[in-house]
Amino acid sequence: MKARMKKLISIKSIPILALALLIVLGSALAAGRDPVSISGQVTLTEVPPFFGTATVTIGGEELAGTVAVIPMAPPVPKDGGLYFPEVKHVFELDDGSTLTTTGEELAMPTDENPAISTLHGNMEITGGTGVFGGASGELRVNGQMDWSVGQATFNANGVISR
Repeated sequence: MKARMKKLISIKSIPILALALLIVLGSALAAGRDPVSISGQVTLTEVPPFFGTATVTIGGEELAGTVAVIPMAPPVPKDGGLYFPEVKHVFELDDGSTLTTTGEELAMPTDENPAISTLHGNMEITGGTGVFGGASGELRVNGQMDWSVGQATFNANGVISR
C-alpha cells in the first residue's frame, strides 16, 4: 500500500513540476523583451520611398531620428483599399543607431474623404545597429495617409528583444 501511495504522489507531482518549469523558462525568455512604441510622420510623394521623422520609445527613453518607408512591392487592391504586401521601415536615430522593420500594411479610404486612408499593419523587427544591434520583435502599426496634403502619420506598438 505504501509503495502504491508513493507512486500516486510522484505521478500527481509531474504536472506541478512541469508547470513550475514552464513558469521559470517563460520568465527567462520574456526577460529580454521590452515594450516599444514608435511614432512618426512621412511626406507622401508620387514615387516612394517616403521620408520623414520618427521617435522610438523603449522603457521611457526616447530616441529621435529619421525614417524611410520603402514599399518593396507595388500595392494591390484589397477589400476596397490598397494592400502593401511588403513594406520596409528604416529608422536612423540621432544616437547613430538604426532599426529595421518589414511587414505588410493595408490603407483603407475613409467614408468622409477618399483622399484620407486609415493605415493598419503588422511589422516584424528584423534588426538594427547600435542599441538595436541584433534586435527582433513584433509591432502593430496604425496610422493615417492623407494624399490631399501629402502626409502620413503612424504609431506602432509592440515588443522588442535586443
